Amino acid sequence: MKKKVIASLGIKNEEWIIEKTLNVLNRFCDKIIIVDDHSTDNTESICRSFDKVEWNVNVEHDWKTRTDGVQKNIAIQAIKPHNPDYVLFLDGDEIPFRNMPDFIDERDDSVDLWKLPFVHLWGDESHYRVDKFATSQGVEVNYNPFCGPAVHGLGGGSKKGFLMKWRDGFDYKHRTDHHILPMEPVNVPGVYGESNETGILHYGKITEHFKTGKKDEEYAVMRSHTMGFNLQDRIKHHEECREETNMELKEVNPEWLWEDSDD
Repeated sequence: MKKKVIASLGIKNEEWIIEKTLNVLNRFCDKIIIVDDHSTDNTESICRSFDKVEWNVNVEHDWKTRTDGVQKNIAIQAIKPHNPDYVLFLDGDEIPFRNMPDFIDERDDSVDLWKLPFVHLWGDESHYRVDKFATSQGVEVNYNPFCGPAVHGLGGGSKKGFLMKWRDGFDYKHRTDHHILPMEPVNVPGVYGESNETGILHYGKITEHFKTGKKDEEYAVMRSHTMGFNLQDRIKHHEECREETNMELKEVNPEWLWEDSDD
């Protein structure tokens, strides 16, 4: 049975990817809720060119604390009047596998939150990372999205709660005191499930902003600011993740990709 689906996106300065993302979501979502964190590029005009987009603006916050929960709670309020069957939580550089619509329509509604593979594209759009290793600081990093527990690890390669069954009248809440947040609200009731049947492609690690280390430097500052980590230790951790000598890449499965998603 066709389910009513809303996509919820938190974005900032996504003009390089947002049209590609919205072209995909426009195919199967009934509404696309955008909460923009004061973009300064052409993101807004691109988003507003899609009829299904509902544009919202986040209250401005200190980027060092990265209180994503504020942005996500705005999205929850925007979703409420639409009362969907499911909500798909994404960032602007995250695109679901091509079979996501079928996966959603085939659910029997017995699971409240689906944790799905988060696939980090690496180097280019044709490869993704799957290696596991330990940093010099002893941190276990796992990039393989199709194995291991559903935890939001420092190295990614995990499953995240992207797909949530919506309960009308329930007061969903996201944390606002921490920058390392799950995609989903922290108080989702009911049953959690995991599946490798579908997943999400993450394009953020094939950008020059990431490859040059600038993105990781920002994350290091955030984590040292909010969690008390040593800044230089965090920078070294991220450098080792980017430069791991035993890095293992696999080719992207063509069945994950949408045809003509750039049109």
